Amino acid sequence: MDFEFAYDLAVTPGKEVVFVKSDDRHRKVRVLITEASSTNETLTFSGNSLGSSVRKIKAAKKDEPPVPVTGHFGETDGVWRGSLKQL
Repeated sequence: MDFEFAYDLAVTPGKEVVFVKSDDRHRKVRVLITEASSTNETLTFSGNSLGSSVRKIKAAKKDEPPVPVTGHFGETDGVWRGSLKQL
């Protein structure tokens, strides 16, 4: 599934970032970043899904363990696009 950043936020550990599906911006995933690495053109991170309206990515409910996700994004024409996957 292709995603984009909903807002222009830094992807750093301890921060929450919101992603939207590229083909349906009403479908969102909130991720608390736990690890991140980047170059000028790529961004790879892992984190925990805090909330999701995307079927394939579950969100942890109260008193449940975090739902781990990973992401790999690249910049094209000034827009960061990539994939999010639930582990």
